[in-house]
Amino acid sequence: MKNNKKASLNLSINAIVVLILAITMLGLGLGFMRNMFTNVQENFEDVSDQVQKDMIKRLKDSGERVVLSKYEVKMKQSTEEVIHIAINEESAPAGGYSNFQLSLSGTSKVGASGVTCMDNDQISLIQGEQRIESGEAKVFPIYLKSDSRDQGTCQYTLIVSYESFDSAATSQGSGSYATDDFYVTVS
Repeated sequence: MKNNKKASLNLSINAIVVLILAITMLGLGLGFMRNMFTNVQENFEDVSDQVQKDMIKRLKDSGERVVLSKYEVKMKQSTEEVIHIAINEESAPAGGYSNFQLSLSGTSKVGASGVTCMDNDQISLIQGEQRIESGEAKVFPIYLKSDSRDQGTCQYTLIVSYESFDSAATSQGSGSYATDDFYVTVS
């Protein structure tokens, strides 16, 4: 009988040791995964900064008011894609600023029959007015999300509206600032 009690005690000590080792390994694994995701996030932010710098440079070099990162987007059904718009503020007087708003106007099907376009609510634009100081440029994301019904190529018209103000915050004008078309092909 004594031997059985000693054996059961050894078994429970072994179980405790295995449990402690398992918890330690789990903690190390979780720490490793956290570090990996932190590094990925930092790399993504670096890429975003680089995209912004490239877009602003391209905008300034082109002399245009508005530039898109892509004018033709190819995506699969039920996926998401991000494009960027750069806006160069050149309507406000020195020391002033402009508030910009983005909107979509109309959707045109391109090509053969059987084309089903994304609804405008599947394209997320910046909400509200975005302030840009006189002579500055900013980059904003546009999120596209296709679903299983979308198929084919569609043209979308992006409208940029503005209201400019002088340094005393007195309105200096408003209206349509620029329009630009882009195409989305969903397969």
